Amino acid sequence: MAGKKLIGPRLFGVAGRTAGSDAEFRYSAANEGSGLTWDAAPVGHDLTSPSTVVPGTLMTYAGLKNDTPRADLIQCLATLK
Repeated sequence: MAGKKLIGPRLFGVAGRTAGSDAEFRYSAANEGSGLTWDAAPVGHDLTSPSTVVPGTLMTYAGLKNDTPRADLIQCLATLK
């Protein structure tokens, strides 16, 4: 898997990946059991308010509220394969 794991899971290949499935990262039970596949809809909502998308997540991220930078980030993540 490309990319370096630092604080969170790798973002290379996140588009289309099942939530909580990077074997080299320890996820919360909430994230592993969410059943989400990271496509544009869940990623967009997660970037807006992570705790709303996956209640019980341990992810500490306030969210990206502005639509344009969030859409740009989603497009960028889709290219990381």
